[in-house]
Amino acid sequence: MGAPNDERIKLSKRVYDGLRRQIDEGEWREGTRMPTETELAASFGVSRPVVREALV
Repeated sequence: MGAPNDERIKLSKRVYDGLRRQIDEGEWREGTRMPTETELAASFGVSRPVVREALV
């Protein structure tokens, strides 16, 4: 069984990959505001700290 920290890293990588894909596919254009951490967390089904880790 993986450690909780390992699981969070996997989740943040999944969020990062999803955000990268959305940017690459043009969902957000330059200068457009991204959704809030809370909105991103809800859309990915993760906690805000996981989203924050993906964004750093």
